[in-house]
Amino acid sequence: MTPRNTLNIAIIHNYDKKRLLYLYPKLQELKNSLNGVINVNVEEYGFQSTAQGFRRQNFYKLVYSQFGESFRYFVANRKWERYKKNGNSMLFLSFLRQIIYFFVPIKSFNERLKRNFIKSEKNKAIFEKHLRAWTDFLETKDSQQFLLVLEDDVIFTGNSYLKFCELFDDFLENNSLAELPIFIDLAGGLELEKLKISNLIDCQSEFNILFLKPVTNTACAYILNYRTAEIFYNTISAEPRLKNFGPDWAMNMIFVKSENLFSPSLCKHYQPSVFIHGSFAGDYESSVQNCDPNK
Repeated sequence: MTPRNTLNIAIIHNYDKKRLLYLYPKLQELKNSLNGVINVNVEEYGFQSTAQGFRRQNFYKLVYSQFGESFRYFVANRKWERYKKNGNSMLFLSFLRQIIYFFVPIKSFNERLKRNFIKSEKNKAIFEKHLRAWTDFLETKDSQQFLLVLEDDVIFTGNSYLKFCELFDDFLENNSLAELPIFIDLAGGLELEKLKISNLIDCQSEFNILFLKPVTNTACAYILNYRTAEIFYNTISAEPRLKNFGPDWAMNMIFVKSENLFSPSLCKHYQPSVFIHGSFAGDYESSVQNCDPNK
């Protein structure tokens, strides 16, 4: 019997040979494990615009840009804490600490300014790849398809293939899920205690956590269905300023702004995770954190 459903895999990378040499064989193994269960298509998103624009900016424009970025994240964090049903009395102090860190010591201010600008531009460029993956996925115009997004610092474990196949068995056995927005975080990153999302937990088993509202950990590895991609794309079209965030923050802001469209929805995090976020685990150096302005 020919599989009815299709899994589209989007690889987000920046042509890092070491990472891709590891990733390509793992993807082939994943495809082999899903053979006969679901059709698999793989697309790569590697082109990334340069983040060296600070050399064309004058000093005061950079200061204005980075101060605006700090304030933008402060406002986003305020909305995020409300969405998570947490108090936000300490947010202003957090913003104040960020500003103090930004300006002191003044001797290293110019260097920090350049690094922060490059980090910001890299985050925007990475999110643009995620957005392209969602847009291409929507071109399928097929509500029976799923999109797995993998950044190139994802690490496979010995159980990754089995866990992923079990996840898809659940999808395929429950046809009603096609009508719900689905978002599954597969690689974790931050400890859930640090994310402060316990107020949103619906139920928890030995292997996964089901949430009342969708939340993401990091953007290293996640799966979504056609309905979620539609909401993502439409929200970004209506709120293009969200493109100024990195992919994880952008997705969480979409969840906040389109909360009514995600009710009801299916959001699940695996614990332990299906994959490992290599940059958080120390297997790779983060390409975003590596922001030497002299390179």
